[in-house]
Amino acid sequence: MAVMLGLLPLGALAADSPGEQSFLKHCASCHQVGGVGLTGLAPPLTIHKSSSLGARTLLPGGREYIPRVMLYGLVGLIEVGGERFSGLMPSFSQIEDIELAGIANYLIRSLNETVVPNEFLAYSAEDFAASRGKGMRQVDMYKMRRNMEKQVTAATNEGGR
Repeated sequence: MAVMLGLLPLGALAADSPGEQSFLKHCASCHQVGGVGLTGLAPPLTIHKSSSLGARTLLPGGREYIPRVMLYGLVGLIEVGGERFSGLMPSFSQIEDIELAGIANYLIRSLNETVVPNEFLAYSAEDFAASRGKGMRQVDMYKMRRNMEKQVTAATNEGGR
């Protein structure tokens, strides 16, 4: 499907918002149209089984995850909804902060809207500017993700008692 996506004219992928347009331009070749993911390579960015990108934003320190992973990329084996992914997400630091904020808001408000509360503040260019220049690497983002997974597991175990 990723190869087929490259064959479609841009007008064939109508987008409702600038954030969705940017997602289609920069992210859909791996994460696919609608953020459904690509088996083994790129995880879904939607509400998927027991995992959600939106839910991560609600964890302590989780709001910073999306800007940082978009700016610095991610490397390492990850698991989402019981499926393993071993892709390499590149850094998108070359994209302007306002465009990155649009993508992040599309991911949260359109693909994870039932997980994130209505009062969740939209991402701004300032959120991305604040995450730039931290000297982080893809492996640092992997460690951040692993720590967040531990928080989710601990919260799930406590909730089940």
